[in-house]
Formats: sequence, structure tokens, C-alpha cells
Amino acid sequence: MFVEYMMNNYAAFLETLSEVHQRLNCINHAYCLMGNHYPILMETPDANLSRIMRHINGVYTQRTIGSVSFITHQIRKRKREDDSFKSEIDSVILYVVRKAA
Repeated sequence: MFVEYMMNNYAAFLETLSEVHQRLNCINHAYCLMGNHYPILMETPDANLSRIMRHINGVYTQRTIGSVSFITHQIRKRKREDDSFKSEIDSVILYVVRKAA
């Protein structure tokens, strides 16, 4: 589950970087997508760094936040209905399996 989630985040990040390269004329030299941040080295010939970063942060967040919100909501809902840890995990696993199918 976690590996699939991270792979989806990685794909969304690469797609976002590709868009920025094509649309906003920047050259990406290096990056490292980590759990809660990403260092990035880029060249901006048009001096539009703030626009580029706004695009990366906004679009990447929109692409990845939906699954996190849904999973968190399902866990909280289950917590109220049934205090058992197993039912929480089961609901998350079922969600991921259904999304992968």
C-alpha cells in the first residue's frame, strides 16, 4: 500500500516537473523527492522562479492530496464506528486494492 502510494506520488512529481520544463522554460538539473519535501536544482533563463515553484507546489499537491484525504477520512470514520485497529487497516487496504483494479 505505502509503496504504491509513493510510486503514484513520484509519477505525479515527474509529470509536474515535465510540465514546468515545457510550459515555463526551466532546466531541471537535479531533484530528490522525499517524504515531506524535495530539494531541487533548476535553471530559470526567464527569471520566473516564483511562478515555477507556485506551479510545482500547487499542481503536485492537487494531484496527490485526494488519496491522502480519502484514506484519512476512512480511518477516522472507522475509528468512530469501531475502535478496532484491524478494521481500520482493512478499510485502507480495500480502498487501495479497489483503486489499483
